[in-house]
Amino acid sequence: ALSLYQRFKDLMPPGASGVRAAMQLADQLLQVDLVDQADAMLQERLNKQDAGDQTVAIGTRLATIRLIARDPDGAIKALDVSEQPGLAADVQAKRVLLRARALADLQKTDAALALLNNVA
Repeated sequence: ALSLYQRFKDLMPPGASGVRAAMQLADQLLQVDLVDQADAMLQERLNKQDAGDQTVAIGTRLATIRLIARDPDGAIKALDVSEQPGLAADVQAKRVLLRARALADLQKTDAALALLNNVA
């Protein structure tokens, strides 16, 4: 599946349906421990202009993948790039938890705790 995607990625549908397909493929890649490939594919989708309202979902998933790969700086960058105002409370809470985890992984526990205290 990855080989087909890489060869024909220009044929991926634009907008939300293309994003959904990319996220499903990223999940499959993670199941077989192809973390770097899942990361690269979602980063590419995040860089595309057609991500639209899916930008937050892609950035959140990318941050999760980067935490799995022990790349907390990359996780924070994915969250920063995909930040949008007016997020639903559950989405915002998940993103705060991811950011706090990344900060803790960077040994910035005071900043992580401050974030978590603002959520509670």
